[in-house]
Amino acid sequence: MLNIDDPNQVCRILVFLDDWKSGHYFEVDDVPVTNWKKGDCCMWIGEAPHIAANIGRENRYTLQVT
Repeated sequence: MLNIDDPNQVCRILVFLDDWKSGHYFEVDDVPVTNWKKGDCCMWIGEAPHIAANIGRENRYTLQVT
């Protein structure tokens, strides 16, 4: 992982670039995230389990900062 020995030293931030739309989904540490507004964000440390999906009809745009 980018030559980082301790994954717990890594912070990730996901910024939602559009309002939530039907079929857009994100989850981190088994907590579902929906109904976000443009500019909302989620943060997690290390190897926290996280998933994202777009099963909707419109594109889902996000920005991830590591």
